Amino acid sequence: MKFSVLISVYKNDNPEHFKEAVESITLYQTLKPDQVVIVRDGPVTTELDVILEHFKSVPNIDILPLETNVGLSKALNSGIAICKYDYIARMDSDDISVPDRFEKQIDFMNTNSGISMLGGWYEQYDFHLNSVMNDRRVPENHEDIVRFAQYRTPFNHVTAFFNKQHIMNIKGYPESISGRTEDWWLSLRLIKAGYKLHNLPEYLVKVRGGEEFLKRRGGLEYISWEIRNLYEMWNQDLITTGSLLKNLFIRTLVRLVNPRTRQFLYMYIRKFRTN
Repeated sequence: MKFSVLISVYKNDNPEHFKEAVESITLYQTLKPDQVVIVRDGPVTTELDVILEHFKSVPNIDILPLETNVGLSKALNSGIAICKYDYIARMDSDDISVPDRFEKQIDFMNTNSGISMLGGWYEQYDFHLNSVMNDRRVPENHEDIVRFAQYRTPFNHVTAFFNKQHIMNIKGYPESISGRTEDWWLSLRLIKAGYKLHNLPEYLVKVRGGEEFLKRRGGLEYISWEIRNLYEMWNQDLITTGSLLKNLFIRTLVRLVNPRTRQFLYMYIRKFRTN
């Protein structure tokens, strides 16, 4: 089974982390991708441009430069359009895929052709990837994923491996949503369309976290955005009224506390919802 890998990079990404992320999927995989599509989402720094120029000379890497910053969803949809193969793996610009990630995902998809999107777990490290801070485990089977999706994204987006045509059938990533929950929307739309989802109960990616990661997930602006986002999910019949109300209560509480308390609540909620 041939497959592409899709990454988006923009001006605020860390150049060294971006280089390490790409190398983790091109140099250090036991099963290497047949194509890597890097979407440059608008102008980037000189340091990032130097790295992109280097990758241009690497076989099977295609770089799609967008003239302006269009946001993650539009950038990903642009990248999907030039992916050559029927299956696409997602990757973030600052995380590290474990060496046998693609081998495990391809092995599963080869024997489970009815699965439209396959994910897995991740470990969250500090900013420098020196020590594990947390992890995120998501439900394995489709039925559990459907229930889980009413409250949170049932996929770790950086681990996603999906059928290109099925994603295009639901019109790709939702471009009207301004960041943060693209993959939650994607999961809900796939479920509503009748597609089957699955997660491998294994760690597939090392994710960078830290205090700044938690700070970005709090405050009144984040709450306001999240309320609008949840309401639109409910308005499109992707989540129930009960799920909407529970989400509003829990998420507002989590966003108002300080980052360290937020980290504790994340850990508690994750364990509660995956048990």
